[in-house]
Amino acid sequence: MKKDDLELLRDLERCASLGKKTAEVMEEKISDNTMAAQLFRQKLKYSQLHDRAEEILLRENGKTYRENRVEEGMLAGKLHASTLFDVSSTHLAELLIHSSSRELSGVWKAMNHHPQAEGMSQELAKEFLTFEEKNIAGWKKYL
Repeated sequence: MKKDDLELLRDLERCASLGKKTAEVMEEKISDNTMAAQLFRQKLKYSQLHDRAEEILLRENGKTYRENRVEEGMLAGKLHASTLFDVSSTHLAELLIHSSSRELSGVWKAMNHHPQAEGMSQELAKEFLTFEEKNIAGWKKYL
């Protein structure tokens, strides 16, 4: 497996990890059952994408992404601060759209920085992009 493939997979792990962290912080703030179910499915998919990228990296003896506690802490703090006075479904959906957009941009950036990536890493990246686009579309109905 090429270096670009390994780097792309590590970036996918990172984006999935941040997406899952966002879902974990936001799930405690959601009171709408339908919205909560959608977020639960989203969190599950982030976990699956992360695990698949990690599995390929481990199989190829690649170095996996190490979670950055500072980055995750800053993300959680930002989300808590953003929801301090407003936990309406509209506001939460807006924050979730921002999160999905950030992860979408992160994967596009990774794909552009690693143009030699192909095969499973490229397929997983495309699956991640499709997933995030569906997430954004799903959250738009709460705006």
